Amino acid sequence: MIIFSCRAPISAIGGVENSIRNLVSVACKKELKVMVVCSRAFGSETSGKVSFDMPEKAALLTYADEYRLNLVNRLFHLSRGGQTLLNLYKTLFLQYPNALVITRHHAHVLAACSAGFERVHYLVPSLTTQQLRKELQGVNLLEKTRIGLHIIFDGIAQRQALEKARLFVFSELMRKDLIEALVKAVPTEIKLVKPGIDRSLFSTPTRREKFELKQNLNLSVEHSYFLFVGRFVRAKGLDYFIEAMTYMPVNSRAVLLGDGEHKVVLERKIAALRLQDRLTVLDPTLEVMHYYRACDVFVMSSTYEPLGQTLLEAAACGMRVAAFDPATGVRTATKELLIDHAVEYATELSSAGLASAMAKALQKESISRTALKNKEFYERYSWERLLQQLTQS
Repeated sequence: MIIFSCRAPISAIGGVENSIRNLVSVACKKELKVMVVCSRAFGSETSGKVSFDMPEKAALLTYADEYRLNLVNRLFHLSRGGQTLLNLYKTLFLQYPNALVITRHHAHVLAACSAGFERVHYLVPSLTTQQLRKELQGVNLLEKTRIGLHIIFDGIAQRQALEKARLFVFSELMRKDLIEALVKAVPTEIKLVKPGIDRSLFSTPTRREKFELKQNLNLSVEHSYFLFVGRFVRAKGLDYFIEAMTYMPVNSRAVLLGDGEHKVVLERKIAALRLQDRLTVLDPTLEVMHYYRACDVFVMSSTYEPLGQTLLEAAACGMRVAAFDPATGVRTATKELLIDHAVEYATELSSAGLASAMAKALQKESISRTALKNKEFYERYSWERLLQQLTQS
């Protein structure tokens, strides 16, 4: 039995949930016994859902996440992942004591270990403290206090989880972050693995296919398009992207595909810069590959990005990429992805710097189809390979 788990609903947007969905699908195809443990929709996650049908061979177990609702309960059970989650894993341990738990959230690590599971593999998405510090910018005192408490308590919980589970990361940047966070309690091994790309979904379109996709998506066939895909949070650097559009030629357009707590702020900025006719904000969708294939340049404006799954998907669809060079001070793993042939790097951490990289990327042709459909690319980024690495004891 393999128990896959994440904090958010399995149908929520985000790279974490996407990785779980793909791993579950691969495991089911291999006839493995699979269970998914995740919370029920909470707050904005309801409106942020994507369409996803759980494979028939996978069992789904959901819970109400009081870990986020009751502060006193949360603090009292901090080292055990929350009372509800702990009780859930205790029940699962009685049924499947030898199960392998593959999780993407530290609360699940703590609950599974406290319940008695010995094989708990933690595929670390990011350091909570690194991610949340970006959200402290431009907020009022009350919000800073809330985020500050979140940083402290979830930071403590995640460090405890890092010390208890077997660790897997998607980049050397993430591995270095973990070593710095753990200090003396570094595990004997933090294994570097890679996410997957589904070649049946992500591929370079022909000119005719791109034309038809633009028509089907209600995008203008007369304009060039920049694309962003991801959560609307400050760490994604979307303020830079929006401001960069003011430097772009009038025949260019942009699509922001996603959702998140920063959405209202971004929409206000777009209106303030009078970019409503050139920049479109769309809800997330599992049909994201159509936007990759229809648009021309992918913009990765993040200032903190432990991997960049969207970059791989964009490159697989033949898109050029604009991103900040790590030398500008951002903490991203872009150069680790081995797709520098597709990337134009901004050498200055500013909207003007990003705009320059975007303009250069737009002037170049899409990446050669043969360069991206080679065997090595898809072997390097394979969900099947990732599952095999995660299930090895």
